[in-house]
Amino acid sequence: MDQMNVSMTDHLASYVRKKVKSGRYNNASEVVRDAVRRMEKQEAREARLAQPAAEAHARGFGGRAVRVHPTAGAEAVGSGQGC
Repeated sequence: MDQMNVSMTDHLASYVRKKVKSGRYNNASEVVRDAVRRMEKQEAREARLAQPAAEAHARGFGGRAVRVHPTAGAEAVGSGQGC
């Protein structure tokens, strides 16, 4: 496992110590690893959600409202005028 030296604000260091003290984590490294994993998952989720909107824009839905569903993709939501 690779090692890093991480600097953080007093506020964040206090938060990490509080998490360790809670008993959920054994040490500060576990807290940081969990936080980075969560950030990685969140970024992947955001990318998945942005994909259908980008595809809809590329297909010409730009300028119209687009309903985006995380698994079904995008569809135009019209005002009843030829959508």
